[in-house]
Amino acid sequence: MNKNTKLPEDEYDSSYFSGHAKNYVSEPSLFWRNRIKNILELISPRKNDDILDLGTGIGSVCIEASKHGASCIGVDFSEDSIKIADELFKKFGKGSVKFIKGDVSDLSFLDQKFNKIICADLIEHLPENVFEKMLSGCRRLLNSDGRLFIYSPYPTHLIEKAKSKSLLIRKDESHIGLNNMLNIRKVLENNNFEAERIYFLPTHIPVLNSIERKLMLLPGLGNLFKRRICVTAKPK
Repeated sequence: MNKNTKLPEDEYDSSYFSGHAKNYVSEPSLFWRNRIKNILELISPRKNDDILDLGTGIGSVCIEASKHGASCIGVDFSEDSIKIADELFKKFGKGSVKFIKGDVSDLSFLDQKFNKIICADLIEHLPENVFEKMLSGCRRLLNSDGRLFIYSPYPTHLIEKAKSKSLLIRKDESHIGLNNMLNIRKVLENNNFEAERIYFLPTHIPVLNSIERKLMLLPGLGNLFKRRICVTAKPK
């Protein structure tokens, strides 16, 4: 992870978020169905949960969690994303959800406590210094018995390696903070969190995901088949 790489904000325009909204709602893709399933299994949203969703994007995590009775606040730096998230929630969400434009490196604009904070497909877009500042804010906002959740692509997977070399797949310039398990543990520890549970998930592609579930267990070579890392952390 590069500590001070500038965030590629021009990557996140209205077309970026509109495309996500289409794939999530209008033409639900296998990727998005799998993503929602994975994240809900990770965070287990329940009635009376107060959830903070950082890097909310189009608000899909908040919308899906609201269907389980959770109250949510979604934060994103993009006005385009907040607008789309509001529109989608009005159509598909339930209960109490609020979307706020804000910078995850400075969460001082929030003063309520949460029992769950989720960073889904976020940390790979953050340089290390921003990741650490975000964790400092999360530590302040999280209940003493609350949990922080991380869901992110894993850098050693074949797809990410191909992307990094632009081999058949276009390099994702926004993935400036891909992090392996050891680094995530280290950054969490340095910011008063303890990794409570870490597990890996395969790709969303049928058949291949069944193969990857077995191959990821292999020593060394298995790292090539770990598509996503899922982390549950508690405050120290």
